Amino acid sequence: MPREIQAIRKKYGSPQVISLVEGVFIRPKMYTIGGTVFEVAAFLEGYFSCATRSDPKLEYWVFWGDFNTWLLAEIDNELQGDWHLLYQKVSELYPQADEAFDYLLEKVIQFQKENKTQSRV
Repeated sequence: MPREIQAIRKKYGSPQVISLVEGVFIRPKMYTIGGTVFEVAAFLEGYFSCATRSDPKLEYWVFWGDFNTWLLAEIDNELQGDWHLLYQKVSELYPQADEAFDYLLEKVIQFQKENKTQSRV
């Protein structure tokens, strides 16, 4: 099934310059070996965790954490804020990786638009 990247970006009016999170959702195999939802989530979690250790005031972690909290509320608040369970649930809802990443791309762009923010990474 072809990816819906351009349709998603057009729907939310996303600018041409994309964030790291969007880039990873668009081309997951560029950043991870298998390009699975779990690998991508672990990559992003690790990346933002390291950025926070270098300077806790950086908004990188805040963006990723806020996005995950927002996505949990969208999907299932019962997951208790656990990013592992969140991305497991995404994989269950969208068993095909392309569909899962299109969903995640749409959600991160929607989150940025609703919160008038854009990840700077």
